[in-house]
Amino acid sequence: MRFTPGFHAPSDPDPHALWFILNRGKLLVENRSDACRIPDASDLANGRILINSGLFIGQRGGQHCYAAALGSHVAVPDGFVFTDLRSLFGSINEDLVWIAGRANQLVDWDQSHRYCGHCGHPTEDKNDERAKICPQCNC
Repeated sequence: MRFTPGFHAPSDPDPHALWFILNRGKLLVENRSDACRIPDASDLANGRILINSGLFIGQRGGQHCYAAALGSHVAVPDGFVFTDLRSLFGSINEDLVWIAGRANQLVDWDQSHRYCGHCGHPTEDKNDERAKICPQCNC
C-alpha cells in the first residue's frame, strides 16, 4: 500500500488508525504465532495501551498512521513486546517497516527538540510545516 506523509491530523478520527509506538528505537508489536501486528486505535480505545500524545505521520492507503513514545516506566500490555526495527523484516509487511522507521525518526526528533537550543524555552509545533518554533525568541 502507498504511504502518504502528513503532519496535520485529520479532524475525523480513524477507528482503524495504526499506532507506531516506540521506546528507544524499538517498536511495540503484538506477537502472534503467524506474524507480528502493529497496534491500532482499538488497542488504545480499550485501554490496553496508554499514551499521552501522538504525532500524525501520514496515511497508508487511507488508513491514518500515528507515532508515539511509550516511556520505559509504562508496563507493556500482555501479548505485546518491543522489537528492534531491523528484526521486523519478514515479520510484517515491508512498507510497515519503512513507516516504523519514519515514526522512529519523528518521535526522536520530537523528543529531542522540546526546548529551544538558543534560550532553553519550551518550543511549540509550527502550524504550516513539521517544525518547532520558540515563542520566546522566535528561533
